[in-house]
Amino acid sequence: MHWITPHHRSTEFPCHLTYEHKLAIFSQQTLGWQLEIADTCINGDLDGLRHSGYAVLHIVFSYFEMISAAKALPPSEVVKNGQDFAAGVLDTFPELENLNKRDLQDTLRVLYGSVRCGLYHQARTRQRVVISSEYSRPILWDSVAGQVLINPHRLVPHLIQHFQRFICTLRDPSQTAKRADFEAFFDKIMNEDPLGKPRD
Repeated sequence: MHWITPHHRSTEFPCHLTYEHKLAIFSQQTLGWQLEIADTCINGDLDGLRHSGYAVLHIVFSYFEMISAAKALPPSEVVKNGQDFAAGVLDTFPELENLNKRDLQDTLRVLYGSVRCGLYHQARTRQRVVISSEYSRPILWDSVAGQVLINPHRLVPHLIQHFQRFICTLRDPSQTAKRADFEAFFDKIMNEDPLGKPRD
């Protein structure tokens, strides 16, 4: 018996999950084990976490590829590398598409190459990334300096709101295509085995 969400143990769900079970597990895992933890780190009343911004980026930057897969978004044609990541970023921050084409490409390249890949491959961001609590929006592009500016204090609540809207959509029985895309995503990740053994 183990925890399958922050609120449920594995024995609390039947062997064959209903759609509602799958949605509850996905929602509670993403919020309770990722986004809300990140929000507590960056915005909670915790002593000693003054410099938690980079750690929070480690926690949340997988969100964009996850949301791209869960929504079955088409790969972004704006950039060549990290197309699924870029699709997730643009779904989460559609206002970025108001940038001119070059600035949008540069923003997505830096977010993918310097933040996402830097964090996951070298445990730190690469060049052209600055984080601060003083920026007015979660993600900005400074075209003069050629830098992405990130405010983690604003980024995490924005991701939570975006995710909650997605969950509300998935609860709507009329959204049959989106619900089917989500269920296919959920079933795939629940049955993937790194040893190549099929799961019952």
